[in-house]
Amino acid sequence: VVAVLATAWVAGAIDATAACVAFLWFMTVHVWTLDRDAPRGRRALEAGMVLVTAAALMVHWMPGFVNPRVIGPVRFTPDAVPFSLYVNFDKTLIALALLGLAHARVASAREWRGVAAEVAKIAPLTIAVVLAGSFVLGYVRWSPKLPAEAPLWLAVNLLFTCTAEEALFCGFVQG
Repeated sequence: VVAVLATAWVAGAIDATAACVAFLWFMTVHVWTLDRDAPRGRRALEAGMVLVTAAALMVHWMPGFVNPRVIGPVRFTPDAVPFSLYVNFDKTLIALALLGLAHARVASAREWRGVAAEVAKIAPLTIAVVLAGSFVLGYVRWSPKLPAEAPLWLAVNLLFTCTAEEALFCGFVQG
């Protein structure tokens, strides 16, 4: 934790205030993980603190974070709204703390195969339903393209956005 915060500080992604916020976030998650046998009321209060702090980090309400814009604003089609992409260190802290402190890890190739098999059962149908619904509701239209920014967009979304959201919603909220 200290190495991550020190690296972020040296890189200019956080200031002293954000370093304190990040440290308190890690301590909040750490207390929640250690206090599993606490009375229900205290356990619920701790979980509430984790959720409120995670929400504040996710929507960038905590001070001191410098989230650099790495794409945009750019229009990928003439009628599209301008798109910008930021690398959000505050949101990434959610994943670092929850995955690092609160989740059991997949430790063997056998476990990885089991996870992959479970994902393979539900992913195709989920993707089909979401895509079909998006087209039917007019949220998206067919306009295939592969802009030069695609690899950066994919990396940032996978490593920063998706990881944080999955750690919070699937890992913490749904257990």
